[in-house]
Amino acid sequence: MFVLVIIFDLEGVLIDNSKRYKYAIKKADPKARDIDELSPRARKIFWNNFFNPDLARKLDKVNLKALKIFNDYVNKGKKVIILSGTRKEIVETLIQKLKEEAKKHNYQFKPFLVIWRNKKDLRKAPEFKLSKIREIESLIGEEIEIVYDDNSETIEKLRKNNINAVLWE
Repeated sequence: MFVLVIIFDLEGVLIDNSKRYKYAIKKADPKARDIDELSPRARKIFWNNFFNPDLARKLDKVNLKALKIFNDYVNKGKKVIILSGTRKEIVETLIQKLKEEAKKHNYQFKPFLVIWRNKKDLRKAPEFKLSKIREIESLIGEEIEIVYDDNSETIEKLRKNNINAVLWE
């Protein structure tokens, strides 16, 4: 049997983190609506709030549609990998939320691998994710069937490198 690898982004695909994002923006600058509107000082405040695992636990929600698709791939015997551009503390918190929600729905939540960004890795998401996907291909020796991500720049970068990627909206 030929098994292909499926890759899901965590925040923005499996998890809706929009409330945490908005909260962190408002804490950094009550007038701002987006990170691009923040001063360098305000950005530090934003990131301190955004990378708070307690806020992720309280504000983030599981995306049931994505979790069902994840479940369907696992049931088909696919190797499903979570590739996140965020930090370990957030990933661990969100994985726990996914496990709990999957249990409620009798879904199979069995990621083959969970990959997160090292705190010192400051590459932009497209470069980080392409690099990790190439490592996955090399280590596992299997083709990537599809990548689900919510970042259009990441999708563009992956497609330019002949990786089937779908923009999650």
